[in-house]
Amino acid sequence: MFEISDFNSRDKEQWDIMWREYDHESPEERIQTGLSTGWDNVLNNNDLYAKALRLKENGKAVGLVTYIIHPFILSPTGECYLSNVFVLPEHQGKGGGRMLINSVIVFAKQKGLFRVTWITKPDNIKAKKLYDKITNAVNWDRYEVKN
Repeated sequence: MFEISDFNSRDKEQWDIMWREYDHESPEERIQTGLSTGWDNVLNNNDLYAKALRLKENGKAVGLVTYIIHPFILSPTGECYLSNVFVLPEHQGKGGGRMLINSVIVFAKQKGLFRVTWITKPDNIKAKKLYDKITNAVNWDRYEVKN
């Protein structure tokens, strides 16, 4: 049975395992940023910035979701961007990913946020099957300038 809660300082080792697995296709420098800066943001979050939840099974963290609350021009309360959803492969297919996303949606509704948005790669078929059960995809292209 899964449960969802905030990360705490005792979860660093499990965060590292999950982040490495989640971001395994990235260059090592980016992975290290997720392990250090990402972790610092998770532990020192506040209602206006980065937040994260962990998915636990039998007392062990097996999944994560990170999300960001930011201003939105059409809403006095802002909106929520769901930036990462991940469940360890051996725990996938049991409803944990849906629980993580739904937890963010419930949080956003409670805070009165305008919407929750996220993106995924077009070839991420497994994730898209889950996302399509939660909501409909919108038809926008993403542009990015890296600094």
